[in-house]
Order: sequence, then C-alpha cells, then structure tokens
Amino acid sequence: MIIASRRNLHDMSMRRAPATLSSGSLRVPLLDSPLPSPSLPAALPRQGKKPLPRWLIRLRRLALWIGCLVGIFFCIQSSPWFSRLEPVTPVRTTGSYEIVESDTLPEVAGPILVDDERGRTRWTISLPENLDYPLSPTEYSKICKDAEAMALHLADGKEHSGYYHVDKNYIDIDEAKRRDIIPSKLNGRTPRNVADNVVGGEKYLKMRDTMPVCKKSLTFVMQTEDAGLGATLMGLWMSYGLAKKEGRSFFIDDKNWSYGRYTNYFKQPPLPDCQPPPVSHRTPFPHHARHLLVSSATTQWTFGTKFNEQFESSRKTGADRQKEMFKFLRAGYEALFHIDSDDAKYIEQRMAEIRSSIPKGGGPLISIHVRRGDRHPFEFQYEKSYIPLDIYVDAANELVTSFYNQRSMFSYNINGSSSKKASEAQYRATSSMILASDDPETYSSPEMKGIVKAQSNLVSSGDGPLDGSRDFPEEPSGKSAKIVAKKPQKDPKIDWDGGFFNSIFWSLGDTSLIPSAEGSPSASQGTSSVFPPHRVVRESEYERLRFNPSPEALRLRELVAKTYLTDLSLLAEGDGVVCAVSSTTCRLLAVMLGWNKAISHGAWKNVDGKIDWMAIV
Repeated sequence: MIIASRRNLHDMSMRRAPATLSSGSLRVPLLDSPLPSPSLPAALPRQGKKPLPRWLIRLRRLALWIGCLVGIFFCIQSSPWFSRLEPVTPVRTTGSYEIVESDTLPEVAGPILVDDERGRTRWTISLPENLDYPLSPTEYSKICKDAEAMALHLADGKEHSGYYHVDKNYIDIDEAKRRDIIPSKLNGRTPRNVADNVVGGEKYLKMRDTMPVCKKSLTFVMQTEDAGLGATLMGLWMSYGLAKKEGRSFFIDDKNWSYGRYTNYFKQPPLPDCQPPPVSHRTPFPHHARHLLVSSATTQWTFGTKFNEQFESSRKTGADRQKEMFKFLRAGYEALFHIDSDDAKYIEQRMAEIRSSIPKGGGPLISIHVRRGDRHPFEFQYEKSYIPLDIYVDAANELVTSFYNQRSMFSYNINGSSSKKASEAQYRATSSMILASDDPETYSSPEMKGIVKAQSNLVSSGDGPLDGSRDFPEEPSGKSAKIVAKKPQKDPKIDWDGGFFNSIFWSLGDTSLIPSAEGSPSASQGTSSVFPPHRVVRESEYERLRFNPSPEALRLRELVAKTYLTDLSLLAEGDGVVCAVSSTTCRLLAVMLGWNKAISHGAWKNVDGKIDWMAIV
C-alpha cells in the first residue's frame, strides 16, 4: 500500500545532497535533521497569503460582537422574556392532557406553558377577561386537575409534599399580565362590574381609582352544585379562618348562588380596605397564588389531605387533633353568621318563648337535630337507612343526666340558676328539648312526643296550619328543604316528605313538564302542588334549574334557606346538642356552641357511632 503525503514540499527541511555543491548553487542552509514534527512550527516560512494585520483582526472581532448583541436585542424586543404559549387540551378518555404549541392564548380558562428568558419551561393560569365569571364549579374543578397534572409534569413526576410548598415553575397571574405574557385590558385595575361579583362591591366602585388592589386575597364563591346550605356555610367559615391565618383579604362572590344574594340572609360581611382583584386574576390553583379562589368544587385541593396534614396535631387524639381547624370555623362563624334583622328578631322572640317554659333554676335546654333525606349515617348498621329516633331521645336524656352529675364542673351556670340543688328527678322534669328536622314526619312520631318544635308556626305534611304570631308572608318548618310552609291561600304549598333530597330541590318551583320515572304513581288530585309529585329531573335540565332559576323557584329557595338558618340559630341556643356527625349541620352546631362548651364540657353529643367531631368541608 502506498501512502502519499499531502505535505507541501516547501514545508520539508532540506537533507544533505550526495554531490558536492558549490557555494553559488546553495540557496538554503544545509540541515542534518529528521523530518519536521507536525506539532512543531515549520523551519521554513510558509508560501502563500500574507498574514493579516492585527488591527484588521481586531476590527473583524469587534464587528462580530456588535452583530451578536444587535441580534439578541431584536430577539428580546420581539418576545419579551417569554416566546411560546402552549395551551393545555384535556383528554377526557384518559384523564390526562396534551400540550399543543400555539402563539395565541386559548379561549377557555386553564393552565398554559410558557418559556422564560433562559429557555426554561414555566406555567401559569390563563383566565380570559371576556368570560362570564364566576366560572361553573365543573370548570374550576377542571382547572385544578389540569394544573396539578401540568405542575407534576414539569417537576419530572416528583410530587412535592407540604401544604405551603411553592412551585418555582409557576408564574403568578399578576406577574404574567404585568409582563404582557397574558394580554390584559384592565392593567390590574378592578373592573366596573365588581359589584356583581363581590358582596359589598358598591364600596369599591366609589373608590376604584384611588384605593389600591389587595396584595393577597381569598375569594369564596358561593355558587355550588350541592343544594345543601350546610356545606356552603362550612366552606365559607373555613375559608374566612384560613384567609385570616394567611394574611389574605377576604371576599365573597355570591353571583349565581342558587339561593340568591348573600345579603338576603346575612348582614354585610367585614370589607377590607383594599380593592378586590379582577375576577380574571382569581385562581383556584396553586394554593400559593396571590389571589386564591375557593369554592365547593375546589375544596379537595384547598381543604384536602395536605390541609389536614398541615393543621392536624398528630400528638393528640379525638377532636383535639383538629382544634386548629375548629378555630378557623369559629372565626368564620363569629365574623359572618349575623342573621338579617327581621329574622334575627323572630329568633330572639322564639327563644325567649322557649326559655320561659323552663323554671328558673331548672334543667337544661337540649337541642335535637335529625337529618334524613339523602344523607345516611356513617354507622354500618344504619348506612342504608336512618338512625332510629329513640336513639336521639335516649342520648338527650343521657346528656341531661350528665349535666346534672357534672354541673359543678362547668365553668358556666346553666340558665343562671340559683345555688339551690335540685334532685335529679326535679332537674330532669324541669329540663326541655327542642327538635328540628328536614323530615316533617319526625315531628309527629311517637318517640318525639312532648318535644317542642324549634319553630312554632309550621305546617307539616298532613297537618293543619298551626297558630303563630310570626309576621312573615311565608312561615316554614323543619330543617332544610323538606318543609311545608304556611303561606297565603293563593300561593301553592311545598308538600314533600322524607327529608331533604338534592335532586328534588333543583326542581323546586319549576313548572316545566318533565316526565316521571317509569312506574311512578300518578299525581294526587287532592292538593295543589308546586310541581307534579314524583317528578324526576333529567340530567340535562340540571344546569338550567341550578343556575338560572325562575323567580318563583328563587322565592321558594329563599324560603328554604331562611327556614334552615332559623332552625340552625335556635338549635345553637340550646345548652346541649344531640345530632348525627354524618350531617354537616351537626358539625356546624358544635362550632356554634364553641370549643369549651361543645367539646371540653361534652355539651355536643353524636349518635352516629363512636366518632368524634371532625372538620369535613
């Protein structure tokens, strides 16, 4: 094999010639050395172009640097800090999401991906300003699911624990709009329709241009797909307590609430001295967002497992483990549960009437709450039925005995009784019990004979009108929605038994013809009804019935809510409460009694198994 060298002959050193050369023919010095090493400089100067002057080399380098800087400058101008938007499109079949690269924002609310100035992928929440807020509960829940999946994806599947973990990949909405990553026409200012989305918003309209927007806030959205009012109150109170714990300004959004406006039932809540953020800045996820939104659809993220791990005391047992959460609820109750003046006057008069039947120095007033309908007990043997009423009565009698045996241990004096000690029989005889239930049949049951109804002027199913002095156009009965109210003769009456059922509530007051379930009995011809008995609400009708009720439906819902709130207030005035912890109302009553009275002194008694009080939102 022949190996040819590509080296230029002029680069080779000269060897000694075999013949004698004359001095005239000698052009280069004679060298007796091996071939030059390729790593060493050539012994002879190379032939070809002359080397460039140093000043020209420096000039070329300077021009190159200037060109690079100009190119970087134009890149920054064309895409300030971030250059790519990637909306998330959910895949319903798998519950995951796919990333679709785009230069425009999606028209729906949801998480999006962006690239920062270092090329790192970050994420934020896009809430277009042209949408109608608040979004539906389903949409807020979807935002949380998609955002949680996106955050986990960017973290390479590493789920970070801790309720107050800060995701460094997240860019707050305020920051994203300030940098024009997300276009905004408001420039951080509160919109003029703030009164529609915040209770007490009229105050902020007057000072829109002078009052600053809150730095941190928590907004509780009253709109829910759950017809029960108790769950809404639980979430509302817990959200208020959490906001105060975290130093956030607290707002209430009552738009599209199924029961109407907040101020129809309660006095105006405390209003912060700063403006609420625009609705397009309020996000349900992540928790460390500057302006957090909480609704019944997002409680599993705000008040879920990580919330319990953060605020539960692992070294304690029973209800003591959740004392911190109890404090959150109590703070919300004290700040927000102020009944409207007209209803508050009736509650005060009714309680004075009930108390007057107990002689001075007599026994305690025990409140009994019975929940039926679509809420079944936790206890295994009753989970498909209801707890027998005699268990409630026995528990109430046990509570009276406990009051008698331990009255000296109480830090308060029941009814301001005198120092005389009554015998147990006398003490029991002078005690009293009141009852509230969502099922009118409960009031007429033999087990509840002699027990006073929480509200006196009621009409239960099958009963005639009861005399009463309450000067209201509608006078309801029982707990939540399964009530029969005394109203003017021209109005239809609500006539439904069995307790509070979520699906039937949504059809309350709706007169459209919806077919009954197959095999259902025909409607009764004897009484006028708001809607045909045994009517079944189709799933497709739920959206209309929930969030766009007719004026008649809204009026009846208001009646239901006022009935429930009146019962709740009266029961909380008792010296002790007997109820089933599976009911949200039961857990609310413990909060209304207070920690010392309900938990420490045992004035709150659960009949649904051996379960302590717990903060389930």
